Amino acid sequence: MLGVLALPGPASWLKRLVGAPDEPSPKPWEVGLSAGVAFAAAGLAWWWASRPAPVPRPVVRWARGWLHLERAAHAVVVRPVLGLAQTLAVFDDRVVDGAVRQIGRGGLATARIAGRVDDDGIDAAVRHTARGGLAGARLARRVDDGGIDAAVDAVAAGARGLGRAARRPQTGLLHQYYAQAAVGFAVLVLIVLLVR
Repeated sequence: MLGVLALPGPASWLKRLVGAPDEPSPKPWEVGLSAGVAFAAAGLAWWWASRPAPVPRPVVRWARGWLHLERAAHAVVVRPVLGLAQTLAVFDDRVVDGAVRQIGRGGLATARIAGRVDDDGIDAAVRHTARGGLAGARLARRVDDGGIDAAVDAVAAGARGLGRAARRPQTGLLHQYYAQAAVGFAVLVLIVLLVR
């Protein structure tokens, strides 16, 4: 459409408009030759389209095979992504799941030790103190049973609950791991932006 501005009449008007009257412009014979070449090329393309040119068989097989784009997509995209997914799955199974299991085991071991300390140490002290008087024994028993045992049980229940909660996001679905990683990365970026 803007090619009209190259014709001699509109070209001189445009040159005066932009303040460049001495700029060269095409001669009428150059415009005619250019139009002739364009029409000849269009006619030749139309004539050749009605008569398909013979194409060698390897080229036809290559074109029918979508120029081997599927192979290229498998080599460049599919295989690397599957390899990355397998690597991330192994990392998840060995590192992330292992850490979750160890945290759960550590919580249970801590709860057992706290239970032993409670049963062997504090309860024994409470029993010895209870000999000092019935009122002191009742008070000590209430403190032990109602406070410390409840706290130990609460810690154990909390550790079990945290262990269950830590296993809950481990669904085995890769897109959920990517979503969790994206959320974690967004939180880290937010922290970095807020600290700055």
